[in-house]
Amino acid sequence: MSSSVEVWKPVNGYEGIYEISSEGRFARIKNGERFIRKINLCTHYPSVSFLKRPTDKSQKSATIHKLVAEAFLGERPLGAVIRHIDGNRYNSKATNLCYGTPEENRIDSINHKTFKGSKNGNSLLCEKGVEAIRMLIEHGVSLSSIARRLDISTSTVHAIKTGRNWK
Repeated sequence: MSSSVEVWKPVNGYEGIYEISSEGRFARIKNGERFIRKINLCTHYPSVSFLKRPTDKSQKSATIHKLVAEAFLGERPLGAVIRHIDGNRYNSKATNLCYGTPEENRIDSINHKTFKGSKNGNSLLCEKGVEAIRMLIEHGVSLSSIARRLDISTSTVHAIKTGRNWK
């Protein structure tokens, strides 16, 4: 088993202030010393919040995979997305990222079986919301009424009812 050496590079536009590693770790640089920052795993993709500038108190938030890709893959080509090679959005190591087309990314998500339910980044609903829809259907509430209440399409409610979506 080969072990990779962690490489650190400056965050684009924040040279000398913040760094990102090839292993997906984020650090603040102060007096030449690297302080590892905690990564937020409660968002759709792991992210980090940091001060825009040390003298400015406003916060900026960025996803880890985007920072790693910018630092280790270079500038993202126009229209390209960042793909996670293994399908694990929590694995933001430089060796697990590449640029590709939205279609390649969609095919990846199907192949990795990560496109279903609330894991689908385009999903308007979560599992609890779908359970509530099923309960309303069971109690005889019309599909169009449910759709209006939740501001979703009737076809989405129908797809949940028939099991086409959210199996």
